[in-house]
Amino acid sequence: MITLLMTLGLLLGLQACEDVVDVDLATEDPRLVVEATAVQRGHNAMGELRVILSKTAPYFQDSIPKVRQAKVSIRVNGENISLPESSKNPGVYQEQIPMIYAQDYTLHIETEGQQYEGTTQLYPTVPILGVEQEEGIFDTEEVLLKVRYSDPGDTEDYYLFSYLSKHGKALTITDDEQYNGNQVTTLYNEKFDPGDSLQIQIHGVGKNFYRYLSILLDQSDMTNNPFATAPTTVRGNMVNVEHPENFPLGYFRISQVFEYTYVIE
Repeated sequence: MITLLMTLGLLLGLQACEDVVDVDLATEDPRLVVEATAVQRGHNAMGELRVILSKTAPYFQDSIPKVRQAKVSIRVNGENISLPESSKNPGVYQEQIPMIYAQDYTLHIETEGQQYEGTTQLYPTVPILGVEQEEGIFDTEEVLLKVRYSDPGDTEDYYLFSYLSKHGKALTITDDEQYNGNQVTTLYNEKFDPGDSLQIQIHGVGKNFYRYLSILLDQSDMTNNPFATAPTTVRGNMVNVEHPENFPLGYFRISQVFEYTYVIE
């Protein structure tokens, strides 16, 4: 931002007054936003499906509108399971569901006279074998973590890594195109303090979610560049059943997850 202001100052020159610039932000009708994730922790037979429903809001609006009193259900293996809305967290719907591989899970949402659906499957992953610590790559005050796991050789696999500590949460993604069937090390470089506890998760995800999140992560990087192309709308795997043009945003995924806790030395 400092570089941008300095550049604009050189272009405009010294002026005795300031002009007020009106920013014309594009607006559109609010869309439904679906954040739906179910996780199988380890090899548990059941897992929690959590669905957060909200709406898009104008850029300068402080709060995010929650979608309340929706009808939310999941269909799997011939069974329909309703998700009740949380009494403590409006717009949040959750329930325990069976974890079954090679089966379609169809999420159905009804709200404000509209019906939305999305279908996915449960994607497996592998445990984290261990974590090694070294000095940071570019800054010795940072910490480089090497997270080891063994990729299966008979499948095409995609991984989502989550790193959670008191400093915040970070996400990275990778696939096995270059190392299928080998023991792999993925790197995470960050500033930590000795004694910090870090929870590392490895999620199994599908190819379409991998592509979806890749675009979102690229766009989040672009927001730090004032000269980057404006981000575009990224569509997930949820659709409006009767009015396709009024598609929702967000994604529905189900992942097997393994966790590993590491304490910074």
